[in-house]
Amino acid sequence: MANKIKKNNQHKSRPWIIGIDETNNGTSIISKNPNHPSSIIVTGYLMKDPFKANYGSSRYEGKGWAFGPKSNLKNTQNRAREYLSKYPDFYYTFISRKLQQTEPMAILKARAISIITLKFLLNYNLNPNSVKVVTDELDGSTNSKQAGFLINLYLKQADLNLPSRSKRGADKTVVAVRKADTIGYCITGLHLNGNNHNWPHRSRKLHLNDLERLTIEILEKDYEDYPDLE
Repeated sequence: MANKIKKNNQHKSRPWIIGIDETNNGTSIISKNPNHPSSIIVTGYLMKDPFKANYGSSRYEGKGWAFGPKSNLKNTQNRAREYLSKYPDFYYTFISRKLQQTEPMAILKARAISIITLKFLLNYNLNPNSVKVVTDELDGSTNSKQAGFLINLYLKQADLNLPSRSKRGADKTVVAVRKADTIGYCITGLHLNGNNHNWPHRSRKLHLNDLERLTIEILEKDYEDYPDLE
């Protein structure tokens, strides 16, 4: 196993935040997709950690548009594509109805969140000591607590000590989570309302079975591979 992060870095600030949220397409997006309404997209967005934004403040970001029977689909799709191009630092994964029938939801969501976190660390060459993870509270308090336990377990298997917390209403008070929420909404809308069912930004789509591979890649990194903390 490669040498991991120097312990004397543990006390330093964590300037990067990974915001994570889930999008259930059974609420506001009308679709004939066979996975509707129980498929779930879990999305993560990476950004420098700003001060928290309050709902309704100038720093709060609302969609201001929506997919639906009364919307101009072409214009809405263009808005969604523009948004994804403007905020490209995201990853997402898909939990299908079929998969939900084989494993508990807490396990599936924990794997999704862990995979997204590991992928950001690897592809952006982030020092783990500079990163924290915030997720919007998952549906159901029991689900959220179980998933939180599993997320910490998965990250520890990768020899990581990342702060990961679930917060109710984070999609309204944490900018990174709000952006993850909007990005997930855009991806869902483009996928389910387009002329075909191809996934947008496929290079940003992850698979739930990637957890073991990404864990090994993290374990093989040496702390000298990481940039210094700012």
